[in-house]
Amino acid sequence: MTTISKTLEKVSKSARNTQQQTKPAEPQVQVEKQTPDYESPTVPSQQEAVATNPITKTATMTIAVDNIEGTRSTLATELYKYGGEIVSESMGEEQGIRKQRITAKVPYKYFDEATQKIAQRMGTLRTKNVETEGTDYNPEQMCDLEITFTERSQFASNETITSSDSSNSETYKDKSSDAFMKGFDGLKNVLLFLLPFWPLLLIGGIVYYFYRRNQRKKDEALVEAKLEEQKIFREKTEQIYTESTDIPKTESPENPDDPYAKYKPKP
Repeated sequence: MTTISKTLEKVSKSARNTQQQTKPAEPQVQVEKQTPDYESPTVPSQQEAVATNPITKTATMTIAVDNIEGTRSTLATELYKYGGEIVSESMGEEQGIRKQRITAKVPYKYFDEATQKIAQRMGTLRTKNVETEGTDYNPEQMCDLEITFTERSQFASNETITSSDSSNSETYKDKSSDAFMKGFDGLKNVLLFLLPFWPLLLIGGIVYYFYRRNQRKKDEALVEAKLEEQKIFREKTEQIYTESTDIPKTESPENPDDPYAKYKPKP
């Protein structure tokens, strides 16, 4: 039986091999890889280097508030809305004015809005200065915000004294400059008003010149005539005086004590 079974297996294997050899071979199609005419854009990896010179801003502000005690908590709440935080703070007094300085960090993308809204909600903005550095844009870059809070009443009183002193010192200067400018404007208006009448003014000036010259000649002639009259009068006076001095004097008698000497015959 084993011999018969082995013989049958060989027959079946040979039959299967014959069928496989009789099947036609399918043609193999070679697909050529086509290279595109353009280069696909490279997608930047997420591990690229960060900006080496990020844009940063530094703002310095002075804000007057009614109560300086509650400014710290209020500012912390406002900074939380823009992703910022308080870094340092200090409290002090300068020239009798209480001041509180707070330094905070705010992301670059919210920096401008934060500085504007904080100044509006915290109090009255007195001074503001913003400096920008860097060239590479990074919205998450943290920027510095330095705020000095001052109580409104003390700040107002000090500002009033300073402004009054400066106004008093500049009052005279302002009035002098205003008066000078008003006088200059008045002169300009007069010249503009007289500009259309310049021919008449020119003729009037010429007539006045000749009139004054003739009047001066008449005055000079009148003065010379008076001087001539005074000269003639002086000469006549001198002549009369000399004639009066030439009258012969009566001889006095030899004996002035004799009252009858003038009646005696002369020798």
